[in-house]
Amino acid sequence: MRSKEMKVSRWKCETVTHAIQQDMVSCGVFALKFAECILENKDQNFPSTAEAVNTMRLNMSSTLLSESDSVENLCRHCGSEDTEDHMWITCDRCNWWYHQGCVKVPQTDTDYCCAMCL
Repeated sequence: MRSKEMKVSRWKCETVTHAIQQDMVSCGVFALKFAECILENKDQNFPSTAEAVNTMRLNMSSTLLSESDSVENLCRHCGSEDTEDHMWITCDRCNWWYHQGCVKVPQTDTDYCCAMCL
């Protein structure tokens, strides 16, 4: 800021004590946990072990699932309930439903396995 000739004499930069990410893949969990701590005025120095991060992931996913709308009647490919395609097919492994046209399966008398289960 000073290099751009802005008057910052009363400004100061501080670092808040916070948890440190231990791996390269938990940044999303940390971002959500930091936001939660800030909104709830909590300490940002929470446990950051692999076990603690997995527990946070489980809590976050449970919250998302319990707070979301039902998706039972939606095609898992396009996300829509009603389309011009009224023919549905279910995956024989995961039991998720799809519009036949979305997954390009012309018949229902054969076994079907969705792309997620392959």
